[in-house]
Amino acid sequence: MVSDKENLRLIRNLGKGEITPEIGKNIISCLSKGVPAEEEVLFFNVGGEPLIKYFEKKLQEVKEAEIFDVKFISADYGEGKTHFIDLIRKIAFDLNFVVSKIDLDSRSVPFDKYELVYQQMMKKLETHEYKPNGLEKILQNWSSTHLGKTDNELFLILQQIPINNPDLRTTLVQYAINYNDSSHFRCIELIGWFYGNKINAAFRREYHINNSIGPTNVSDILHDLITFFRYLAYSGFIVILDETEAITHLTRISNRDLANENIRRIIDNPKNTKGFYCVFTSTPSFLSGDDERGAQTYDALWRRIRDPFAGFRRASLDSVIIELPKLTEEELCELGLRIKEIFEITEDKPIHQVGQIHMQALANYIKTRAGGRVATFVRSAVNILQESVTKGDNFDFNDSYEFIIGKVIQEERKTKEAAD
Repeated sequence: MVSDKENLRLIRNLGKGEITPEIGKNIISCLSKGVPAEEEVLFFNVGGEPLIKYFEKKLQEVKEAEIFDVKFISADYGEGKTHFIDLIRKIAFDLNFVVSKIDLDSRSVPFDKYELVYQQMMKKLETHEYKPNGLEKILQNWSSTHLGKTDNELFLILQQIPINNPDLRTTLVQYAINYNDSSHFRCIELIGWFYGNKINAAFRREYHINNSIGPTNVSDILHDLITFFRYLAYSGFIVILDETEAITHLTRISNRDLANENIRRIIDNPKNTKGFYCVFTSTPSFLSGDDERGAQTYDALWRRIRDPFAGFRRASLDSVIIELPKLTEEELCELGLRIKEIFEITEDKPIHQVGQIHMQALANYIKTRAGGRVATFVRSAVNILQESVTKGDNFDFNDSYEFIIGKVIQEERKTKEAAD
């Protein structure tokens, strides 16, 4: 007969893998802060099955049909955008894509400066086998597979790939030669070129590189790099740009126009970059026309993303903009029970003080009286479970849960005010 403790160690999430106490603790730690645990996203996913199937099919098309596409995901703060793009990231890794997930910011990563966005793409580049520092490890693997080859032989190999930028070809060759010669300091300098660092005259002379990566050649370099990734048998490149509404925080109209123009250029993709899929996430106001600084202020972008039949028909998943559906009360309850199971694994014992009836009550309260945000529910559920573990048999759900929800909402307001 299987004991309760052995039961707690069984796979609990539809065959997605086993949750160890260490994994469980990381998940709970992240959820308590209001952020998903991106590597364990499948363990606590609830709802969104049609969208998940859509993106599985779409990324398969990008891989097999060698197409390009752009998608916008729209949802309010706390409604699961970050969680959902982590699911897309997981799907992309399973299909052997190179992936970069970037948080846009009006100061540190403003979209009017595409070269800074490019730098983040390269620094946060990952693959299913290379996390973190994915670009460096890709280059190291490329180099080690050509051990013993001369620079002329490497140039001949690269001539078989339709890479147009001569500086990229030269840098790939220089990196391989220096890596195979164990010249690690030189490799660090060369990886800096890929990361978009400014190069001086001495660097140009030593490595025969003509130009840094900057505003005028970012699109060309990105196109050639994706071609190189596909040559290495990756399916393509997925870029996920979170918090696109940061564009509205740019003070000058000219900067917002340039940021919107950069999005327009990605959508139009004049180079027809095969295997490139770009996902933007944003709050609805930026994409709906309600924000006076939103996408509708730049007509060249607005014409490409707006749905002329919005409000007259059911939104299609093939639309440029997808609105993330809100979880139902029943789905919130299921999510709470998933979190409880993870708690039980980390504590190595059942939590009898909180059950399905309590999660139903919590879900109902959040949906009807506390704004209905998923993030509010998740943090409240985590705090309730933590309190129940601390107090043990002395914990009374009915005496505690409204106070805990109120405290969570207050903390969320402070966080949002600080961000604004």
